[in-house]
Amino acid sequence: MKNPLAIASAAILSILPAVAADDANQNNWVGNITASEQVVQVGNVPSVNWDVSYPLGLADLVTLKDNSITTKTEVVMETRMIGAGWGLKTNFHYVEGKMRVGSSSFFEIFYGDHWMIDSSKVVYTNTLPAGTVIHFSGRGAKDKSGPYFSQWSSLFTTEFATPNIVTLTNGDPAPQYDPAFDIQMAVEDYLTPYVDTQTGLITLGPRDIIYLFDFNSYGTKWYDLQDMGILVTFTEKEQN
Repeated sequence: MKNPLAIASAAILSILPAVAADDANQNNWVGNITASEQVVQVGNVPSVNWDVSYPLGLADLVTLKDNSITTKTEVVMETRMIGAGWGLKTNFHYVEGKMRVGSSSFFEIFYGDHWMIDSSKVVYTNTLPAGTVIHFSGRGAKDKSGPYFSQWSSLFTTEFATPNIVTLTNGDPAPQYDPAFDIQMAVEDYLTPYVDTQTGLITLGPRDIIYLFDFNSYGTKWYDLQDMGILVTFTEKEQN
């Protein structure tokens, strides 16, 4: 004899949306599902109420066009420096990283060399309204290591399309360039924490962006996309 409660339970499960069978969606949604009856007799169909939501992805939060970012909604932004491989032969040189948020002027988020990088440190965070345009810029000291140099490289900024700045998001192929100098690692090694070693694809959070800068001329043997690296993370603004 068939169990009527088991049959009823199967009936309830049969009306759940197909997306519930997707493991990724099952793990990501938040909220609750309620039924009008806890125990359902055979022949009755309960009403099921859904109050669930799925977290927004990067494309829901910002527009990434060329190298510039524009927020689509109110977001919390965090910026971290992940690398500064600019240097000459056996010495790392200083780099200067700046950013501009909305109508502000460019302001400094990093000034130093490879040894001063702390990739876990948030160098900038703020809650930004929809429509905020975000840009980054960078350059490197050319003539000597340490803080007492006298010449900068060219300045590169996300305001203009340039091969000297590359934007990466989750699933993009990691750039593959050999290091220009012995002190540097290959760019795929430089990005090791953010690369799937089996596929060679960038592995980031669903709301992360990486910027890679090179301060040399594109197409030369010194171009290796590892002179400065910036990680940007966006999250939804919590509603009170």
